[in-house]
Amino acid sequence: MNVGCTQFYNDYGDIIKATMGKAREINKVHTAKTLSASLTQLYRELLEEQPMVNHRSESFLSIKVIIPEQ
Repeated sequence: MNVGCTQFYNDYGDIIKATMGKAREINKVHTAKTLSASLTQLYRELLEEQPMVNHRSESFLSIKVIIPEQ
């Protein structure tokens, strides 16, 4: 699943970044809460697949790619 997420991000990353930027302009707190909830859900799904998460694995790094740089 996460590999698909990374591929989607690679294909549409510019659009996603622009959308996230606009959302941040509108409401920073709501955007941060939404992003946090999404990343938490992805991490929990990863934990269901692998009880011990390797922070250097492709699955984990694909989640990390989504996190915006500040």
